[in-house]
Amino acid sequence: MSLNIDTLREALWTVDDAEPAIRLLAVIAYQHGVSQTELADWFGVSRKTIHNWLVRFEERPDSPITAARNAPRSGRPSKLSEGDREELLEQLRSPPRGAGHGHETWTPELVRRHVVTNYGCNYSLESCRRLLRDAGLVYREPASDERVGIESGRRWLPSKDE
Repeated sequence: MSLNIDTLREALWTVDDAEPAIRLLAVIAYQHGVSQTELADWFGVSRKTIHNWLVRFEERPDSPITAARNAPRSGRPSKLSEGDREELLEQLRSPPRGAGHGHETWTPELVRRHVVTNYGCNYSLESCRRLLRDAGLVYREPASDERVGIESGRRWLPSKDE
């Protein structure tokens, strides 16, 4: 395998995500004589995974960034349309009372009921937690000035950055 090290280094500075950067680092190290077995130990993956990464780069020697990234996957389609999802996220950014619920803060269980009632689809509790995170909420202890009208304990609240 003979890939241009300068091209690989340039690609390393271009990628934004950790996974492609790790793959590029592995290929650069391999080009410098590190064995596939040793690379597998370094990165906590199987030797076969390292081999597969190297094959990807051999197949695309002029496009290391493409070789470093995973191809897009279709995955399961969303149960909500993009418009409905954005509308829901906007609702989650406001207290549930504004959406007709008798609660001060959102919970995954409340999100699930809200989605079934208003959008006609059922989400798992983990997916509801993901929706809360996507809306910018975090699961944390309320600050003393946020406790007014809220029972003590952790709640889904706006992140402190906002």
